[in-house]
Amino acid sequence: MNKNHQDPLRKLARGMKYQSLYSRASELTGIQIFDNTSDFSSIQLDFLYWLTLYHRLYQDLVMGVECLTQEVIDDDLLCDCYLIWERKVKHPEELAKIKNPNYKPSKKTQIDRSSTIPSVVFSKA
Repeated sequence: MNKNHQDPLRKLARGMKYQSLYSRASELTGIQIFDNTSDFSSIQLDFLYWLTLYHRLYQDLVMGVECLTQEVIDDDLLCDCYLIWERKVKHPEELAKIKNPNYKPSKKTQIDRSSTIPSVVFSKA
C-alpha cells in the first residue's frame, strides 16, 4: 500500500492530536472525543476502534516490543502485517482453536520449587 493511499480514518486515529485526546479522555471523566456520548454512528465506532488499536501499538512501541517501529505504525499495510504476525506469535492457542474446533489446550502447571515464600495448605478438619 502506498503512503498516498492510506485510510484517512486510520491516519486521523494514529495522529498525536487524537491519541492525546483519547489518552486524556480515558484518564479523566470530563473530556469527550465526540459531542454525543451514546448511540455512536458506524464511522464513530470505527474511529474508536482505530484509536484504541493505535493507542495500544504506541504503548507497545514505548515498551520496546519486538519488530514494532514507528515505520510499521505509519504504514497501513505493514501495520496490518504486524498485527497478523503478533496474533500468531502471542496467541497460538487461539489460532489452534480456529484451525481445529475440537482443540483442547494442555493445562500444564509449573511449580516453583525454588521460592522461599511460605505457602499454606488448606485441608478439611
